[in-house]
Amino acid sequence: MAVYRWSRYAHSISRHDDNGNLYLGGRAPFRQQDYPDNRFHIAKEGDTWFTLAGFYFRAFPRGCGLYWVLCDYQNPPVLDPTLKIEPGTTIVIPSERVVRSVIFDTSRRRLTG
Repeated sequence: MAVYRWSRYAHSISRHDDNGNLYLGGRAPFRQQDYPDNRFHIAKEGDTWFTLAGFYFRAFPRGCGLYWVLCDYQNPPVLDPTLKIEPGTTIVIPSERVVRSVIFDTSRRRLTG
């Protein structure tokens, strides 16, 4: 089974066994980078990683499922997206261009065999 295109596991170290089964290994967070088209969001009461992803990534299929992109992109990366975001926290949002052409660049995929 192929990994979904917008999955956080698309860039995991992976391998196939002799029967064709796919096994996923580690995945390093993308990490924040300074791009001129980064956006900034000041968190307010009730914001979650899921709702913010749904708002900022609405151009993508199942945009709220890209919550992990936002979590990876923070400095330091957010390891538990279920924790409350404190109001007033500045959240760095990668642009749609960065998500499509940098974070999901196919050259980042690592298939070992």
